[in-house]
Amino acid sequence: MPYSINLRSDNKSSISIRSLWDKCASLEKIPSMHSLQYPPHITLAVYDEIEHESLIKIIDKEIQDLPKLTVTFESFSYFETPQSIVICAKPIQHSGIAEFHKRLHSNTGIDNCRPSYRPGNWIPHCTLATDVEHRQREKVMALVNKGFKTFSVTFDAADCAYFKPVKVLHEWPLPNPV
Repeated sequence: MPYSINLRSDNKSSISIRSLWDKCASLEKIPSMHSLQYPPHITLAVYDEIEHESLIKIIDKEIQDLPKLTVTFESFSYFETPQSIVICAKPIQHSGIAEFHKRLHSNTGIDNCRPSYRPGNWIPHCTLATDVEHRQREKVMALVNKGFKTFSVTFDAADCAYFKPVKVLHEWPLPNPV
């Protein structure tokens, strides 16, 4: 069972992401993000084989000085998997997220993490749809190439969860920035 480390937005600032979920859901048979019953998030790592109690101890240590992070999203993005097209909101580079990602991986062991989440490969994003059929590619391209109204979201919690279905194993509220 895979475990993920996520930054989560549990507040009203995530309404822009939720609105984009609705927009992208029209390209899916079943709205993938709503069906997760999990808030807007940025996944920092996914581990297929790791002892989750040790993972939680590592995060406990590394998260102590991480405040709430306000992230600005600037465009749509997408990537293709063998099963589907995944649509995302792409953030402007954020040093707090990048630093936490680096620290997290320096203590969990890069080899334990899925390759696309490892330092050097990971591209920060907030997923908007995960199950768009390949035959919808033209519509995805039209969406991605369309204008994007920049917005910001505050990520006010972190968690360790397993999926699917998503079940949060441990969570950390993030304090206000100093």
